[in-house]
Parts: sequence; C-alpha cells; structure tokens
Amino acid sequence: MEDAATLALSRPHPSTDDLATLFPLRQAALAAYDAGDAQPSGGPPAGPPG
Repeated sequence: MEDAATLALSRPHPSTDDLATLFPLRQAALAAYDAGDAQPSGGPPAGPPG
C-alpha cells in the first residue's frame, strides 16, 4: 500500500482513478490501526492478521 500511495501521490496532479484506488486501502489501514487501539489496557499487542 505504501508503495502505491508514494507512486500516486508523487505525481503533480494525481488522477481521480489513482485516488479512488488508494481510498479503500486507506480505509483498511485506518480500520486496522483503530482495531489496535481497541486492545484492553495491559493486553497483548495486536499482531498481524492471519
């Protein structure tokens, strides 16, 4: 995801298609980040899925 974002956002004017492709990836990353914050205090850290 990071590589795709770097490539798309390095252009002077990212296309709508580039941004539309990145949006669901961004949402998934935010959801994963938020899920990590939902761990009870003192619980084990969130690991990678799978």
